[in-house]
Amino acid sequence: MRIITNLVLATTLVSTTYGFTTVPQPQRLVAASGSTTTSSLSMGLLDFFSPEAQKAREEKKRREVEEQERLQKAIMERRKNPEKMMEYERKVAIRRELRMRGEDEKAEQVVIYEGVEEQTLLDGTKGL
Repeated sequence: MRIITNLVLATTLVSTTYGFTTVPQPQRLVAASGSTTTSSLSMGLLDFFSPEAQKAREEKKRREVEEQERLQKAIMERRKNPEKMMEYERKVAIRRELRMRGEDEKAEQVVIYEGVEEQTLLDGTKGL
């Protein structure tokens, strides 16, 4: 019984060590015609610090901030306008009623924030 346990343990240890090995990436060489091809190696976690990844993160953050500003401006305008506030409250009541009945798919289709994409940012600009 101990021998079987030791064999299972050894097999498990050997099979799990392959999870930390790298898979060789195909590299492209310089062609005989003189044209070169690129050979980039994905570094996984270290790609987080690359300039392209930083630009992508900054762009994503900027889009999120712009979206939040547009929503905030729509909320502020709705609070100032009683008609928009009544429309909002009506839509929220419809959505709540649908959720209470268990019709979540229909409740998700209720559009509460309309025309937010056309909304300017808080500083008055349109964004990028």
